[in-house]
Amino acid sequence: AAGYTLVASEKRYNALVFAEEAESVMRNRERMFQETNIRMIPVKEDMSHIFQINSALENGESVSIPADRVVGGQRTVTCDFFGSPADFPLGPFVLAAQRDVPVLSIHVMKESARKYHVFVGQLERQGGTVREKAAHFARQYAAGLESVLRAYPDQWFNYYEFWND
Repeated sequence: AAGYTLVASEKRYNALVFAEEAESVMRNRERMFQETNIRMIPVKEDMSHIFQINSALENGESVSIPADRVVGGQRTVTCDFFGSPADFPLGPFVLAAQRDVPVLSIHVMKESARKYHVFVGQLERQGGTVREKAAHFARQYAAGLESVLRAYPDQWFNYYEFWND
């Protein structure tokens, strides 16, 4: 959604993306966004993406980080999700808690071939340790995701074991 709606934005928008996608997908994204203020930050094993995220936040830029799936050995927080415990990545929420930046939850759902419904909600801050603040963000995010998925159950694609046993 950002690629089509933030083209003329003067503020830089950074999107964390999976670095192992097909080379053609990455090239097409780069071509599509080359005349915009949108920058992709590929997640890499060397963790260099963390430095790019920190730099973007220090510059007052927006950073979009997927928070609905755990990849590799990420630290997690267990949240209630559709009545069962499920692990969500802690990293995006720890970063927000450490930096004390506003956190938005954004879900883009397809209505028809050319129409999308965008859900945006600001997650509320809570006091406590960084981990407690991050877990609070994650629980709110999981509840919001569940609410959207109840309305659009066929639009969340998940190809790995998600719920805890």
